[in-house]
Amino acid sequence: MKIDLTRRDYQSLLTVIEIADWILHAYSGDEQPESAPIRALEQKVLALADDFGCGELVEYDEIGRAHV
Repeated sequence: MKIDLTRRDYQSLLTVIEIADWILHAYSGDEQPESAPIRALEQKVLALADDFGCGELVEYDEIGRAHV
């Protein structure tokens, strides 16, 4: 499947991902096993940041995991 997104769509998607991440981890700083599929999808989407000209909106931690 292919989804066509504009840069603006991608930026909105980053906002949605940031909100979802906050909700998932607001009360527990620890990574929950059930959130692993969500984290994997998040990383796939964030890996496209440079392709959408949004590389400056994504940061990488010391282990190479991307964050908005």
